[in-house]
Amino acid sequence: MYCRNCQAPVADNAMACTSCGFAARTGNRFCWSCGADSNPGAVMCVKCGVSLFGSTVERKQRLAAGLLSLLLPLVGISGIGRLYMGYTTLGVIQLVVGILTCGIAGLWSMIDGILILSGNPETDSKGQPLV
Repeated sequence: MYCRNCQAPVADNAMACTSCGFAARTGNRFCWSCGADSNPGAVMCVKCGVSLFGSTVERKQRLAAGLLSLLLPLVGISGIGRLYMGYTTLGVIQLVVGILTCGIAGLWSMIDGILILSGNPETDSKGQPLV
């Protein structure tokens, strides 16, 4: 991640830039994802296509999504991890298939939870990286 004010590299979980002190993802001079110059009024980066309004979007937790997908199928509820990440269609499909198979398809959701915890996918449905 890059500082939107001074273009210095910033750790993904940092609250502020160590170079200039600006809060993470605030400012409007550079893309937070690739560090490219950006127009102050731009909505998305022209180089990498990411939304430049990252500071207004709540970032999803990888651990929460993974545990929801891994543990809730044990009580017969599948797909909640994907719903949490914003993948509504996939989450509803997992939920319906889990209900129709009386929980047997919860294995799909459990495997999905393991994949989420191992880093696949890397982003939520809005393209924001999971933290």
